[in-house]
Amino acid sequence: MNKKTEDFSSLTGFGMNRIRQVGHTEGQFATLVYIPASADFCSILREHLDDISRIIDAVEEASKPVLSPSVWEPIASDDQHMSLTRTLFVKSHLKDSFLARLCESIQLESDSCVYLSNIVRLYTNDEGNTAFVGIPVDASISPYVCRIIRRIDTVLSEFGLPKFYDNPDPHITIAYTTDVDTVKRLRDKSGQDIGCLDLSEEEADRFRICADRIHIKIGNQIHLV
Repeated sequence: MNKKTEDFSSLTGFGMNRIRQVGHTEGQFATLVYIPASADFCSILREHLDDISRIIDAVEEASKPVLSPSVWEPIASDDQHMSLTRTLFVKSHLKDSFLARLCESIQLESDSCVYLSNIVRLYTNDEGNTAFVGIPVDASISPYVCRIIRRIDTVLSEFGLPKFYDNPDPHITIAYTTDVDTVKRLRDKSGQDIGCLDLSEEEADRFRICADRIHIKIGNQIHLV
């Protein structure tokens, strides 16, 4: 990821585009429930791109052979988000009732803020074909987010949809790679902290996202709960 810093914020990456990359199934909508990153979070992150690059470079150097930095792709600011579900497939005739049940089940505190930690953490997906670098939610706030996830899981179970992970680690993904060799070498490091950002007190106070609305992307439509 030794790119010019402006590349990090300008690339489309895949963030929310992951839904569109999933093959279309007739009569079903690709669906994701999430909270978008805030402008403050994205702005502060851009100020620390060099730190993030050094952290990822260190991981590469520690897992020889060193690979081309191009295997890592940043996620554009507009696509950064905190997932509350996996990518789901909701049948067309169930879409309205699915949305209605989510609205009934999700209970949010008004004007609630979810603070992110200064930790940079490594993840790999269950399929073993993608590695991610993300910023996890502050440990003191994580239980609140996990309660929201469990409420959503209850609705998913009612509709026969796969629940989120058994031990969720809410985070915002900031970069990813699908390079086979890289993912294979890093799988045993999934969930490990690989560095931290040196945030000022003022930055730490703004390093948060607003959690008073949940976004539900079904197909090409976004609904707010």
